[in-house]
Amino acid sequence: MKRRVLIIGGVVLAFVLLGAVAWLTLTVVPALPADVGVSYPYRTTYHVVFPIGKEILIGGVPIIALQSGDAIVLSIGGTQENISIGESATITERRAVVQTLGTEVFSTNYRIDGTYLGMEGDRAAFSLALQTSRQVPAFLLSWVLPPQIEARPT
Repeated sequence: MKRRVLIIGGVVLAFVLLGAVAWLTLTVVPALPADVGVSYPYRTTYHVVFPIGKEILIGGVPIIALQSGDAIVLSIGGTQENISIGESATITERRAVVQTLGTEVFSTNYRIDGTYLGMEGDRAAFSLALQTSRQVPAFLLSWVLPPQIEARPT
């Protein structure tokens, strides 16, 4: 009987340790090239407020927003785009991979489209549509949107 308890305890301990190692080695690689010809049936929309003049990484792409009258100039990965209030632009289209223990456990293509809503104080407001090729757990979505921006689901 004592031996059986020790064996069960050892198995439980092994699973706990394996789970801890898997969690500690969990990584997300968000900026891989997107696959060609992919559809995006899943969509989550956020109201996002960007600081003006500061570089922000969204999905691994550097973005800087600069105000220009009633429009905004977005530098998206080094390419500038002028966007007026109500206009939309694709910010990035990439593939994200989740790995643990060195093995890919999940991947999805994603596209982020932004519609400029205007200024909110000294920050630029956007409606961001995050579209994915596979359904993505909510905790993974938060890894794409950085903490330097205010993002809330709409």
